[in-house]
Amino acid sequence: MNEKVENKELLDEVKAQLDETARRQTLWRDTRTLESAESYIEQLEAQCRSMGQMLVLLSDPETVGQAKKDLG
Repeated sequence: MNEKVENKELLDEVKAQLDETARRQTLWRDTRTLESAESYIEQLEAQCRSMGQMLVLLSDPETVGQAKKDLG
């Protein structure tokens, strides 16, 4: 798979996780139930995993160098 496509997919995944976290946080604030709190916590864990993957990608000097080249 093309590296740019993989990077874009990872960025899209991080954005989707952030959006879902915001949705579940709102649900928890509105309901204050144990179920909504558990759902919110599980989503925070998923968000941390995807953001961790993004940090690994961004710490790679080759990836950063290629991104700078692509940006001009």
